[in-house]
Amino acid sequence: MIAPAQRKPLHSFHAVIFDTRGSERIVRITLPYRLLHWVGRAGSGFQYLGQLTPLDDTEFDNEPIRLLLDEIERHGPGVVVDYRHANGGQFLAWVD
Repeated sequence: MIAPAQRKPLHSFHAVIFDTRGSERIVRITLPYRLLHWVGRAGSGFQYLGQLTPLDDTEFDNEPIRLLLDEIERHGPGVVVDYRHANGGQFLAWVD
């Protein structure tokens, strides 16, 4: 019998947003992973990026991104989102 894979502990959540509305800019986010359980409701996760960028309006704020904490933890360290708008805006997130 093969034992289930051990989940690796996650320490940080990182995101980079290339916002193309108006003047182009880059928004960077780094949060302790434990804080994600407070920001995103345990079991449900995040519904939109605005939950992670309350003080920094971006073109992705109202779009559903649906990051489930359970899925992130099963996936383990690495890239969890790489999403690009047709106009060039991009949202990239990873955990380590």
